[in-house]
Amino acid sequence: MLSSPRLTASLAGAFAVALLAGLARPPHVANALPPHDWTYPFCGSQPEITAVYDHEYPTYNCPPNGQSGCIGDNGVLRLYNDTVDSSLAYEGHNGWDYATRATFGANFKRPILAVADGVVTAAGWHYPGDASQPDCLDQVRTHEQGYGLHIRVDHGGTESVYAHLAAVHVAVGDAVAQGAVIGTSGDTGNSTGPHLHFGAFRPHGTAYEDSFDPYGWNADWTGRHDDPLPNRWDPWYRESGQVSERMLLPGARDDVPCPKFCGSVVVVDDQDPGFTLGCETQPCRLWRGQHVGYDGHLWYVRANGSALDHWASWEADLPPGTYRVDAFVPAGGNFAREHAVRFRLGTGPSARDAVVDFHEERQLWISLGTHRFTSRPVVYVLDTVDIPGNWSYSGTCRYVIADAVRFKAICDPADGPIIQPG
Repeated sequence: MLSSPRLTASLAGAFAVALLAGLARPPHVANALPPHDWTYPFCGSQPEITAVYDHEYPTYNCPPNGQSGCIGDNGVLRLYNDTVDSSLAYEGHNGWDYATRATFGANFKRPILAVADGVVTAAGWHYPGDASQPDCLDQVRTHEQGYGLHIRVDHGGTESVYAHLAAVHVAVGDAVAQGAVIGTSGDTGNSTGPHLHFGAFRPHGTAYEDSFDPYGWNADWTGRHDDPLPNRWDPWYRESGQVSERMLLPGARDDVPCPKFCGSVVVVDDQDPGFTLGCETQPCRLWRGQHVGYDGHLWYVRANGSALDHWASWEADLPPGTYRVDAFVPAGGNFAREHAVRFRLGTGPSARDAVVDFHEERQLWISLGTHRFTSRPVVYVLDTVDIPGNWSYSGTCRYVIADAVRFKAICDPADGPIIQPG
């Protein structure tokens, strides 16, 4: 049981050391193309690429100098061989989109991996919100704009971007290793369906003008060949001076293996042994039950924003070890205002937080990441819904939900990538 909300010394430093499961880069076969500096942001088989980088002018605006105009207005772009095509992108797109929707139409979320070693420079809402607005929904309306929940990682000379996430597992200043799980794909921000928007920038550059194509300027974007074209042929280089570096290939040769799971999945629901409701002042009269969610029941409470007043915990009857942890996001009920919910994995100095969107995601499991527990696995949900680096919400008109959490053991987590706090 959580005896006090002061189980950590500082909520501002909520993201502590996280030892994540090992996802080492696989060996490359003989006679294959050489490996590249970055691996893919997914493990296992790669999702369908549904949009590529627009080399004509990837800023959603026509060039300001008038030397070259936008090519069309309905998704026409210029590809690697300096020809025009409209099959895989739309005007102004400054990255690559990977579909994360299952073929049968259901949401399908995937863990997002850091493509290289680096330091997190952004983690949270692209447009954090406006605390001066009197209405709760107006305060967070900007969460449906831009990249939504997103992460940027500085690799020293280049920076990768992961947008439209359902969950963020890192904080600004964290050091991440290549292959570390840093988030979960989603549908937040200006998104028309579940997908990952993946891009590359010069460190600390603006969202558009300093972008470049991480697949490089190449005659064959499928990755079967690695024959770069001169940058002088690249329309975006001619316009901006940004060199599109070949950081990775859109083929299978840079795939990262997914972790292997052992044993069965253990679910701890909100009415199971191991689940506890907590609050600053006993008894906890403000928690309310509702007959929706996983197995037909959940608990909810109004969030207090930056101060920790209420929490819930799920403790699994499992030994210490490394587990993938998922939280159930319910549909229905009176929960239109829970744009972010904070979960904490573990206790003490090895605890780690994950911020999950509860607004766009409904009736499905969202990954909280992979965590190495030094004692019996325990997860908390906290009513401190603010995100470090974003504006701090301090009102009482948003909800926090406690429903179900599940645990799945990872077989061999010995030498995995590490997230270290800033």
